[in-house]
Amino acid sequence: MPESLRAADGLFDLLGAPPALPPHLVSLREMSRLMVEHCMAIANAMEATLPTTLSQVAQGRCLGVMFYQQSTRTRMSFEAAMLRIGGHVVGFADPTTTRAVGFYEETLEDVVRFTAEMADVLVLRHSETGAALRASAVSPVPLINAGDGYGEHPTQSLGDIHHLHKHFGRLDGLCIGIVGHLGWRAHRSLVTALSLFDVRLAVLEPPGSAPPPDVQLLLRARGTRVTHCANIDEVLRLADAVTTLGVYHSNFHADFGDTANAGARQERATPDSHRITAAAVRAAGRHLPVLHIGPIADHVDRAIDAMPQAHYFKQARDGVWMRAALLALLCRGADRREPE
Repeated sequence: MPESLRAADGLFDLLGAPPALPPHLVSLREMSRLMVEHCMAIANAMEATLPTTLSQVAQGRCLGVMFYQQSTRTRMSFEAAMLRIGGHVVGFADPTTTRAVGFYEETLEDVVRFTAEMADVLVLRHSETGAALRASAVSPVPLINAGDGYGEHPTQSLGDIHHLHKHFGRLDGLCIGIVGHLGWRAHRSLVTALSLFDVRLAVLEPPGSAPPPDVQLLLRARGTRVTHCANIDEVLRLADAVTTLGVYHSNFHADFGDTANAGARQERATPDSHRITAAAVRAAGRHLPVLHIGPIADHVDRAIDAMPQAHYFKQARDGVWMRAALLALLCRGADRREPE
């Protein structure tokens, strides 16, 4: 049997097999290791399946995207994922084009309820921490958190660990370097996902920062070993792979909705102690993958782009396959239901 046919058979078998996902994907704290491994297996099978076969997975299904907050990669990744598995996409990428803001100020709950009547699964990105949980409480169809304030960004992290698993063939036994505040939603979700596996973390927080208490408590409860590093050289010495968001954030230590901070450009240079340079990556003496979810600023030396250690572009591609796996599972496994 041709490899493409074996992949297709395996894909549809996996889509019908347990374990089931939670009814909504709001937080990775609701995911088990088995669920994550199942999603990675489906993502791999999808990548190996012919496009004509893959397009049958979600044929006739509709994804509703509700992006109250700006996005480049996340929104296009979800849309590409849904189109690849044969579905359709409706929704908005800018709330100012809707009546959710301005004179009418339609409530989040109403936007969710109405959109759910037009779509089979919803994706919400919002600047308010906890918005995804609010939305899931009223949604009769599965809802995916695409980033909520300083809450979580679960699908980003699932895509990232899928990429790491593809590269290394495992997650257990790895040491993952993380540069940036663990309170930022992408990092919070990443360490939550990684803590399901037997990994070590080498963490370099921004100057003067420390991991949030809830993250520290989770990592201790799950027995995840963490080394708090003093500089980037220490991270690169310990890590098998490193991911960074830098040390500055447009809204760090500010409320979301603070347009002055949100619109401001980064003016302070990233300190050398937190910057990943091409020279430092070469000096590691091994293939050390450098990940970044974007947008990339001065905390990553752009000379790394031309090096094989630059994994951030391939990382984005693998994120599409993970999101396709999640959408397929939620579309196929969920019946319309009344909210609890």
